[in-house]
Amino acid sequence: MEAGLKKLVELNIKQNINSNSESSPIAIDQNLIFTYDMNVEDVQPDGTSRIRYTLNNLKLTQSIPGLGETTINTADPSENKGAAADILMPIFSQMIGKSIFLKVNKKGKVLETDTKEIEMLKNKNVGIDDNSFENFLTEFPDNPVKIGDSWEVTRNSSNANASMKIKTIYSLKELKDGKAAIAVDADLSSLNENILIAGTMKGSFVVELKTGLSESGFLHQELDMTMNTVGKKIPMKISSDISMNLR
Repeated sequence: MEAGLKKLVELNIKQNINSNSESSPIAIDQNLIFTYDMNVEDVQPDGTSRIRYTLNNLKLTQSIPGLGETTINTADPSENKGAAADILMPIFSQMIGKSIFLKVNKKGKVLETDTKEIEMLKNKNVGIDDNSFENFLTEFPDNPVKIGDSWEVTRNSSNANASMKIKTIYSLKELKDGKAAIAVDADLSSLNENILIAGTMKGSFVVELKTGLSESGFLHQELDMTMNTVGKKIPMKISSDISMNLR
């Protein structure tokens, strides 16, 4: 990793959100596409990097039975439609130009995540997942690995809605042309009492060996959640397909 390295990152998150709660049933299909400018701002002598991800576009398409479809595109407001567009467009527009910062050591471990710029603006009900960048970073072990080897990493991750423990098993599948193909198999569990979470996350990355960054990746995530609000328990299932491309 070198200071000054710049890339364009696209995160594409397709979600199906369902709740069978009698008081507030939910059935949402949505697609969130984020485009970020990535900039490696600093690299310390020990290999620790500070990476800035600045949001330059956000597009949401959302379908809710009884409420119809909503489309919001910060880059092309002429595409906007639906009852929620007028409410959410100003919130999304304020997010453009705001940044998420990651501090990452030379092994790929995230030491610090700073999402304050976006957290203070966003609507927490939209379902934006600010920890997606962490999910697409591979934390390598201290010892060398060869094709067929696996290693386990446990970390905690938080966003505006929940805190989770993520236990991940990485497996090195292939080394070719300066890139590594890595399979991912993770279990997720909650760290806070108000939102109980149990889930899985499976997928694969292609990692650039020179930079340690994922060039591309795909994750399928299944979450079973129970939200405790005002003395009521609201069960919820969230199925997500998340893809990332770096260019």
